[in-house]
Amino acid sequence: MKNLFIAVLGCTMVLGGCDLDEPDIDPQRYIYGQWELLNQEAYGRNGPTFSETYVFREGGDFEKNRISDESHALAKGVFSVEETSSSDDGALVKLEYLSGEQQLRNGCAEVPNVEWLVLSKDGSLNSKVEISCQAPFLLYEKIMP
Repeated sequence: MKNLFIAVLGCTMVLGGCDLDEPDIDPQRYIYGQWELLNQEAYGRNGPTFSETYVFREGGDFEKNRISDESHALAKGVFSVEETSSSDDGALVKLEYLSGEQQLRNGCAEVPNVEWLVLSKDGSLNSKVEISCQAPFLLYEKIMP
C-alpha cells in the first residue's frame, strides 16, 4: 500500500509540474483564417454598429472588412508574425496596409499604414499593443481556419 501511495504521489508531482493550461498553437500557422471582432462595445455605447473581420492568408497577405448599415470598407496589405518572450503573448502581428480604405487601421503606430496586433497564447487576437495611445482594446475570435 505504501508503494502505491508513493507511485501516485510521484505521478501527481510529475504531472503537476507540466503546464497543461497552455494551448499548443503555432502562431506562424494559427494566424491563418478569418477573425471576427468580438467586443464592439470598445467603441462606446453610442459607437458605430458594424461588423469587422480580418482574413489572413498563407501567402502573407490580409484583408480587413468593416460592414455597417451605411457602408462597406475594405483594406488590403501584407503581414508578418514575430514571436515574443512575454508570458501572455504568443506573437506580435505586424500589418502593413497597401491598398483600399487605409483609415480602417486601428491604433497609433508611428509608421504610417502599420497596425500591430497580439496573437495570445490562448488563441485570441487583440489590439493590446495599441492601447498605450488611448486606442480602444479590440478582441477578435477566429471563426474560420
